[in-house]
Amino acid sequence: MTDKRVEKLRLELEDKWKGFLKTNLAALELRFEKFPPSASNTQKRTFEKKLSTDCKEVLKKKLGSPVFYSISHTQNHEGVWILAAGHCINSRQPVSVGVDWEYKDRKTHPELGRRISQSSEKSSHLNALEIWTIKEACYKANPKNKGTVLKQYRITNSDQVITQNQEILRFQLLRLESFVLVFATTLQQA
Repeated sequence: MTDKRVEKLRLELEDKWKGFLKTNLAALELRFEKFPPSASNTQKRTFEKKLSTDCKEVLKKKLGSPVFYSISHTQNHEGVWILAAGHCINSRQPVSVGVDWEYKDRKTHPELGRRISQSSEKSSHLNALEIWTIKEACYKANPKNKGTVLKQYRITNSDQVITQNQEILRFQLLRLESFVLVFATTLQQA
């Protein structure tokens, strides 16, 4: 994987999410690293953790401290992608953020849709992996997520989720060639 491919994906993300990023997120950081061919699962997790820490530090430098950030990783046989999104907590209207992404061709358990979807979501235009990714990003963005499960997050329309406690989260789903990506934020109060 070349730095050109990473930069191309970064520019595509920033272009597709221009409005969403401008109003909700202050910065993105994107990384890809190949795994050494003989890496064990433990070594891969250690590798992901180091990349995540590096991304967090870059966001802090870009935004200044303190920063509310969310990190997501997805991997295949090639290596690991790390995507980090952040927002400065000291901004006029602090917003929490959540990000999740998955390879489109990721194999999911046949029961996934049933376990995380509410009945109103099962007839939507979303597949189980997209529902999972939306709810995971919203879970990460919800500062009151302790003790909640993904099924308690209800997708109400193409850009909004309501939690069991009636908190409203906004999200944007992007279907790229190889990935499903979602950014989510708490709803800003006017």
